[in-house]
Formats: sequence, structure tokens, C-alpha cells
Amino acid sequence: MSYNSVNVLRCALSSVIEPYKGITFGEHPDTIVYMKGVFNQTPRVPRYEEIWDLNVVLEFLKNVYPAKKLPLKTLTMKVATLFMVVTGQRAQTLSLLDVNNCEIEKNKILFVIPQNLKQSRAGTAAMQLSLKKYAPDPRLCIVTYLTEYMRRTREIRKSSKLFLSFKRPFEPVQKGTIAKWIKQVLGQAGINTTLFQGHSVRSASCSKAVRQGVPLNAILKQGGWRTKSVF
Repeated sequence: MSYNSVNVLRCALSSVIEPYKGITFGEHPDTIVYMKGVFNQTPRVPRYEEIWDLNVVLEFLKNVYPAKKLPLKTLTMKVATLFMVVTGQRAQTLSLLDVNNCEIEKNKILFVIPQNLKQSRAGTAAMQLSLKKYAPDPRLCIVTYLTEYMRRTREIRKSSKLFLSFKRPFEPVQKGTIAKWIKQVLGQAGINTTLFQGHSVRSASCSKAVRQGVPLNAILKQGGWRTKSVF
């Protein structure tokens, strides 16, 4: 059994077993020693030992244009992929985006996400995602394609959630569907999707940001990593 699986059981037991002398099951010295032993025997390793080149997907997306002429399905999938590339977020975050928590300016779109995310911690403020217009290449501008997507879905929208199914009755989609969309885009771009899932966009985009000299603290904050060691 993997360390993560045992850790889930530890958390579950901690929630149902009464603390003994003020110490929870998960914080008991014997439990801590046991978890260290599990870790040493089955250490956690990164999901991917290497990552694909983000430029491959970006070159593919450049050929998916212009926004106004794209079918709704294609437009939806491009917006979702660009969103993950630009923000380094998870599919969960995209599934929580809400047009009622969105501010649109001339060259920027701001989303506020009041719900708890995977990386949320007690006492932290609601996450804000700021998307800026990308002037060097309009074909990769998230603001351009997102604006068109919001315009195109305005009349069919029955939910305030940003991402909707592109088939009737145009219901809001869950994170699993968004991950499948992005995986499909990766496959169309030539990425090996038997090895890489949609979530790998997060690793590819943030790794590219590091290589281009983006400050590590900015990447950790944007992607929701607690420490550089986790990243």
C-alpha cells in the first residue's frame, strides 16, 4: 500500500478516535514513527520523471483560430487549456470559476474563487486569478478567447458556472470533464496521452516559467504550492 493511501487512513482514524490525553491518533508518537517507516519503504515519487515541451501545445493552439469562427466545442477546449497554461491551476479550480465572481476590464479579467480549493488553508483569503491580455500573439491570448466564450454562451447559459457542456442542455461540468477536454487537446497536439494526463499541463507550464526566469515565489503563489520542495 502506498504512503498516500496509509496517510488517508491515518486521517480517517484521527477523525473518529477520541484524543488520548489531548493527543490525536495521527499525532501520537507511535503513529508518527509508523508513518516514517511507511515513507521509507514506499517513498513518494513524482508522477512524472520528465515533462513534455509546452511549446508543442502552444504551436498547436496557434493554429486553432480565430476565436469567432471556432465551433463551441473547440472554443471551450481551447479556453480551458489556455486557462491551465496561464494560471498553472488544477481542473478543480476551473470547475469552480463563476461568471458572477468575475470582473472584466479592457485588458484584464479577474476571477475570485471563494470556495475552498485543494491548496486552501484556514485563515487564507479567497483565491484571485488575474488574466491579462497577451499582445505579442492574439492566437494565444486567454482574454480574447475567454471573452468570446462568455459572449457565445451568454444566451444558452442556465448556470453561472463558467465552463458548460457544449451539448444540450449545456449544464456546468465537473473537474473530471475538464481534465478530459485538456487531455484530448494534448493528444491532438501530439503529446503521449497514455503517459501524460490533463493535469500534466500544470507541471509543463510551471516548469517553463522556471526556465524563463519567473521568480519561484510567484510560481508557488500562482500554482498554490505551499513550499518549493513540494513544487
